[in-house]
Amino acid sequence: MFNAVEIEVKESQRLIDVVSQKVKTKKKAKKIIDEGLCSVNGVKELFYRKLLKPKSTIRFSIPYLLLNKEGIQSLFEDEHLLVVNKPPFVNSNKNVPNVEDYLRKKYKNVWVVHRLDKHTTGALIVAKSKEVFNLFVDIFKKRKVKKIYNVLVSGEIKRERGKI
Repeated sequence: MFNAVEIEVKESQRLIDVVSQKVKTKKKAKKIIDEGLCSVNGVKELFYRKLLKPKSTIRFSIPYLLLNKEGIQSLFEDEHLLVVNKPPFVNSNKNVPNVEDYLRKKYKNVWVVHRLDKHTTGALIVAKSKEVFNLFVDIFKKRKVKKIYNVLVSGEIKRERGKI
């Protein structure tokens, strides 16, 4: 469910120009770069005017396509709850794009019970009524939920001196 783009630069040009060739507008390209969704040779790049060297590898994700083309994968559903797999680079609620607004197109009244960081993917609990939402808010406030986090790393991890 990850919509990533990889481009090898053939000639010197600015980062925004490379990204905008794929997303069609410089406004969309700048938003992708500003949100930290773009890397140059494996290093996150936020400077949209960066001059790239030939053979540089650019990688970025296109969050507005994640919701439109692939949708949200449902993991569980009953009359009270919906559990979905939140894709990376999409907000749980608030700001655009977000899972809650997307789900409201199919289910009129839904409330995201908790949030996951924008860059995180994972199971997201969604209540189908305000009453169920309020019950879960209370459960989370009382810390009765056990959370388990897993991470997948590709490449080399460099350890800082004195830190694990």
